[in-house]
Amino acid sequence: MENNQLEMEEKPLALFIPVGIGYGEDGNKSLAETLFFLIKDQSPDKIVFFTTELSNKYTLNYLKDFYREEYNNKLSRISTNINIKDVDDFEEIYVSINKQIRKYRNYRVKIDYTSGTKTMTMAACLAATVSQNELIFVSGTRNPEGKIDDEGRFVKKQDMNEVSKTRLFNEIKNLFNNYRFNQGLDMLDSIKVNEANDWKYTKMGYELLFVCYKHWDDFNHEDALAKFSTGFYIDFAEFENQLKRNYNSLKILNNPDHPLYYYYIIASLINNATRRAEEGKYDDAIARLYRCIELIANNSLENEGVDPYDVDVEFIKSKSEKAAEYCSTRLIPGHKLKFKSIDSKFKTLYYMNKMNPVTIMYMRNPTQINEMFYARNDSILAHGLKAKTLKEYLDFKEIVMDLFSVITSNYEDIILETKFPKFK
Repeated sequence: MENNQLEMEEKPLALFIPVGIGYGEDGNKSLAETLFFLIKDQSPDKIVFFTTELSNKYTLNYLKDFYREEYNNKLSRISTNINIKDVDDFEEIYVSINKQIRKYRNYRVKIDYTSGTKTMTMAACLAATVSQNELIFVSGTRNPEGKIDDEGRFVKKQDMNEVSKTRLFNEIKNLFNNYRFNQGLDMLDSIKVNEANDWKYTKMGYELLFVCYKHWDDFNHEDALAKFSTGFYIDFAEFENQLKRNYNSLKILNNPDHPLYYYYIIASLINNATRRAEEGKYDDAIARLYRCIELIANNSLENEGVDPYDVDVEFIKSKSEKAAEYCSTRLIPGHKLKFKSIDSKFKTLYYMNKMNPVTIMYMRNPTQINEMFYARNDSILAHGLKAKTLKEYLDFKEIVMDLFSVITSNYEDIILETKFPKFK
């Protein structure tokens, strides 16, 4: 944090000043003196004035005179003037300020709101808050007429941290809802908090939440469980129930001996595919659904006593000679025999047990399933060069859901258990 502060202080300073007008000539001159005090106090490298037609004609001219008398130089050598055409057009003013913030992105930007129309000062305050730049104004002791005494002036920083952090955390919630975990962690890292500030603990809670679900989204269930905190139930009470479901799911996903392990892996993959589809990544989504089909086939083979990664043809023959005859020509030779394709797994199952509900479902839709496999194989992430579409994803998901519903009647509950929570 100290290094970041030093780095900021080493940058040149750009001072943004909305310029208003006073009451009459004396008022314009007094306002120019106040703004000149601000400039002397801050010693900026660059100044950007935001002026109206009148403030440019009166207040800014006085300010230029004061600067020339003090420094024997023109104010224009370090300043730029942005003329605001409509002083009541908030959008014009706000956009103008933001454009300059982007222009001076390599500067420390301070935004003053001592003067200007109400719309100008409001836009200046919002721009400073949103961009997390320092907001300042000239304050001091006022005389009976309400004017700040010359000797009592000082520049005050307006602390907008609470407003700014609230806005940032709203953006962070949106990133979580859209599975942008890395971007969320980057944004959290940019938030500077005081050790004694409650925001510190809020930030820590969000960081842990993002890390946990990032691991899960990357299929790293072990680290996701390690990072999961039951403290989430308090910090994120709005989806406490879903967090509890997820905690239970992660424990099952980390226990291959659990009787529901396969079902939770499949459900977690289906939810992962849904998240990728929401991002418009249909090729990624279909790749995950394809893996679901394979897991359903593997689970069904194991239930029949067949290891899909070490096929015992003699065992299959003891169950069905036709199944053994079929699969023997559809295995990859090696130390351990494996099936060449998912289709060969399902058809072997069919010949072993034609009453198996999974194979009944599979064999009932041969055309649709062949089209589904073709769509996957034609993906640029498989063997083809084509990008997949929403329709292809939805068709693929329909088959997966049909098969999943056959192997467990609780498929909808398990999918809910493994679904990521979302902020409202």
